Amino acid sequence: MLEDRYNADVYLEVLNENNWLHICNLSVSLEQKEFFPIPNVYWIGIQLLSGFCKQ
Repeated sequence: MLEDRYNADVYLEVLNENNWLHICNLSVSLEQKEFFPIPNVYWIGIQLLSGFCKQ
């Protein structure tokens, strides 16, 4: 199982002009791509266009 192989610390951080590129470059394992198939840069764009994020 995935839990048996990975022990990751997860934390939330505000997206800003200093860290957005790093966040866009984060990736998931092949097993996780079934659930998260779209790169982070698309999610950031969707949120900005929807007005959900402060600009």
